[in-house]
Amino acid sequence: HRTAVPAPRPTLRATRRLRGLPGLAHLPVIGVSAHAQPSDRDACLAAGMDAVVAKPLSPEALAEALERLCGAGIAPAVRETLSDLGPAQTRDLLRLMLERLRPDVQALVQALQAGKADEVDRRAHQLKGAVGNFDLPELGTILSGLSRRGAPLGKDAVNLLLVAAAAAEHDLIRSLHALDDASVRTAAQ
Repeated sequence: HRTAVPAPRPTLRATRRLRGLPGLAHLPVIGVSAHAQPSDRDACLAAGMDAVVAKPLSPEALAEALERLCGAGIAPAVRETLSDLGPAQTRDLLRLMLERLRPDVQALVQALQAGKADEVDRRAHQLKGAVGNFDLPELGTILSGLSRRGAPLGKDAVNLLLVAAAAAEHDLIRSLHALDDASVRTAAQ
């Protein structure tokens, strides 16, 4: 799991909080900063980011940072599902999850921002069920916290949700590509 986030001061605070949460301390975080000064980079790293990529962001620089921190292939989050269901069903489940993840997270963010505790509870619970098909503990932990009545509904909750959802999405996409590549290689043989 990993994510790339812009690195203004609120993001530094969010990264520090992320590092203090159970299950999220080792989530790779890549900062994206318009400030190329060594002190800005040092501040990002001191806040807990694992790498910093300067703006203007080049796909190559981001890909290099992701590869360095995360490697390629099928994400650990998908391996158990692959083992249980096989490649074809796992691919279908990945596509369905990727189709729903962004809209579901966006709806949850809107409910969080509006302070609608009942809707937050319902949406977080539903999304947690879908996420349960994969081993995504960071996102699952955040959704569990949000689905409990009385969970904090502030800006930090939104930031943490977005970071974990982006990391989960990246793992799912990477795994789908790896499965697609494997099926193409198998078909070509």
